[in-house]
Parts: sequence; C-alpha cells; structure tokens
Amino acid sequence: MRKRTTNQIFIIIILVFLFNLLFLPLSEYENSGKDDIINPMNSANLEGAENIIITDILRIVNISGYGIVSIDDTFSIKNLNNNPITSILIAIRLNESDNLIFF
Repeated sequence: MRKRTTNQIFIIIILVFLFNLLFLPLSEYENSGKDDIINPMNSANLEGAENIIITDILRIVNISGYGIVSIDDTFSIKNLNNNPITSILIAIRLNESDNLIFF
C-alpha cells in the first residue's frame, strides 16, 4: 500500500514538472525591448533608391522527389521617383554559394 502511494506521488510530481516545462512560458516578456526598428546596412550606393518601396513579397518553394529545389520569388515594388527603375541586383553571398553546388 505504501509503495503504491509513493508511486502515485512520484508520477504526480513528474507530471507537474512536465506541465510547467511545456505549457508555462519561461519569460512572459521575452520580446520586450526588441521593437526598435533597425535599418539594414547597404553594401552598395543607393543614390535615388530612397523612394523605392517593396510593398509585397511572395515566395513559393517546391521540393521535388529527387531533391531539386525551385524557389519562385515575386516582389511588388512601388517607385515614387520620376525616373524609371532600369535594373535590380539580387545576389547570394559568396560563402553561401558553395552550398548551392551539388555533386
């Protein structure tokens, strides 16, 4: 009888511990103070680009059965300047490009 109650108390303690671990957040205000807007650091001269706004981004990723990944990105850009946009440079970092090569 004593062993049975000891097992029940042990199980209750484990369940309470797991409940606290899984369902109660560690910090209620974990993201507080992170509302500051940080402007990205630009690596190129962006003269005349201050009035160009990206209004919508849509990304569709497809992974085939053979492991081929195709990514389709659609950007909606609003140009508030008087001059047209002639080109857009989209690049991948050099150290990341090695991961794109499959042998």
